[in-house]
Amino acid sequence: MHTNKTFRLRSLAAALAALSLLLHPCAQAEDTPIAVTIAALDTKLRGVTYDVAATAVARNTSVLSSEISATVTGVSADVGAVVAKGSLLISLDQTDTRLALQRAQADHARLTSELALAETRLARGEALSEQNFVSPDELSDLATQVAIVSAQLSSANFSIAEAEERLKDTRIRAPFDAVVTARDAQLGALVTQGQSMITVTEIAGVEVAAGVNSVQLASLREAQSIVFVSDSVSAAVTLTRASPVLDAMNRLHAVRLNSESDIVSGQSGRLRWQSNAEFIPASYIQRRGQSLGVFVVDRDDNTRAQFVVIDAAQEGRPVRSSLPLDARIIESGREKLTDGALITMQGQ
Repeated sequence: MHTNKTFRLRSLAAALAALSLLLHPCAQAEDTPIAVTIAALDTKLRGVTYDVAATAVARNTSVLSSEISATVTGVSADVGAVVAKGSLLISLDQTDTRLALQRAQADHARLTSELALAETRLARGEALSEQNFVSPDELSDLATQVAIVSAQLSSANFSIAEAEERLKDTRIRAPFDAVVTARDAQLGALVTQGQSMITVTEIAGVEVAAGVNSVQLASLREAQSIVFVSDSVSAAVTLTRASPVLDAMNRLHAVRLNSESDIVSGQSGRLRWQSNAEFIPASYIQRRGQSLGVFVVDRDDNTRAQFVVIDAAQEGRPVRSSLPLDARIIESGREKLTDGALITMQGQ
């Protein structure tokens, strides 16, 4: 009976001791040093390689539409054709536009003659007015007629310029060196004003487009070497533009990069670069309570561990270091540590 009572008392004491350790883990650290190994922080820092999806995109892709309503009379370039700037792509019937130009030119010729006649009459009227053969009202009427015809002639000049522009609109030309990527206009078909006829994509000036988060963008700005990699190309690229705002859909910054190498529009691949900043590897990041950080040897007490909270840390990801390079980071044994825990350094 006495033996059973003693056993129960010992069991209760052991349970209370275990509960005390759970509630006060530092008590164990103060009573029993935890064996750890350490390393100089600067020997553990690593650069981070970033890898994001990217696509080569043309600087300009233009859908060329008809400015007039006319029949397609010629197709000079089809899908896949490489065309130089100014090359003829689509021809439209010029009958109506040429007639409009001829009418404008005829009106201009008529009004030119009328203006010459009106000016002659005005000159004669001014001469007769000096001899009192023409009244001031008659002279005023002659001057008004000159002004009216002169205004009509100016309008005729605008009509000629407009008709010439409409005539130019019957010839659809490449706005830049390009490749034809789509053709909607069909030979003999009637196209209306604003109807798309042919699509061209600029050959030169291909850019690499990608989306990066804020941390990646900061690193990308500092990177010394950035590479676009796809199945058929590995080309060095340089950052040219970066949106300062996040896209509402994917919460990423849109960036554009240029390359001196030949990159074909439409190629998909990866954008890769090495961060210049040094990062603490993800394996060293520990969670204590609601905070993430790393354990280092306390500078003021070599027998104790210090938990340094890193606000930007994320579990499973390396984090940019803000610690002194001569800090001593704890390697093995850190899983058991708490802030201020007593430690003994193996091999020291």
